[in-house]
Amino acid sequence: MKLQLFIDQKRREFARKKKLLKRKAFFLKVKIFLICVLPVVIILLAVKIIQTLVRMEMRKAASAASNAAEKGIESCKKACVQTAEKPEFVTPVPVDKDGGKN
Repeated sequence: MKLQLFIDQKRREFARKKKLLKRKAFFLKVKIFLICVLPVVIILLAVKIIQTLVRMEMRKAASAASNAAEKGIESCKKACVQTAEKPEFVTPVPVDKDGGKN
């Protein structure tokens, strides 16, 4: 009878210690996540947001320049004009062997 009570008591103690260790392990995992993983995720997300905002501002600036060009205001874009003149052909002139010294 005493042996059975002793075994039950030890079983309850081990169950209590096991529960406490599981709880400590859980809180350790939470701390590691909050200290190591979460800041990295936040930084990566901030970089993505900044890239997107810069891209949006660049598009806004480009569209403003194209709108200004449509309205007749000078912009950095210039029209390409092709003339209808025939190209000049250059005929090669032979060079003397002595380099033209006579």
